[in-house]
Amino acid sequence: MDRQKIEIDEYMEPVRLKNIEELIDPLGLVKTKGGYKFNFFDRTIGFDGKNFVDLSGESLSLSVKKILCRYFLHSPQMVVKKSIALVTFRELAGAGPLFSRFSENTAKTIEQTFSDRLPALEERSRQLFGMVVDDASYDLSVRFKALPKVPVIFQFNDREDSLPASSTLMFHASSENYLDLKSLAAIGTYLTGSLIRQGSKSS
Repeated sequence: MDRQKIEIDEYMEPVRLKNIEELIDPLGLVKTKGGYKFNFFDRTIGFDGKNFVDLSGESLSLSVKKILCRYFLHSPQMVVKKSIALVTFRELAGAGPLFSRFSENTAKTIEQTFSDRLPALEERSRQLFGMVVDDASYDLSVRFKALPKVPVIFQFNDREDSLPASSTLMFHASSENYLDLKSLAAIGTYLTGSLIRQGSKSS
């Protein structure tokens, strides 16, 4: 048996044992005729009780399936009041040892790719269903819904004179109720990869 299939089956097995009906409200799921659905950024994901599928027909990578499994397994038993407090990844409890790699895989990569290319970054953000919000402190501020209960706020300032481009990813403090640190880091990496995949090709 394929090693990757064995690994994802190990992740999926405890999810298959969950009572998904109890997770509809806590995780923001929508019940459908064939199971349940929810959004992961710009992708609509279906869950039939056995597996996650992209309803557009695209394949789901192992890393994305791991995030989805952890979202279901890490779920609180009831709806959690969303915190309005925003925190950086570094401010999350225990994130210190992971921060350097997280920064390399997210902010620094975006800054290198989109320096002097603000319109391309905004266009790509909208393609990922990002909602541009007004914030006088940044050239671009975008709210992404990574998962129904896990928004990600992306803030970017373009290069200006001697100042290099800078960017930050922010999470609601309540995100820790839904995902562990590695999964939140993986969401940041996924968002970065999605932005630069097309952004590097556009003008």
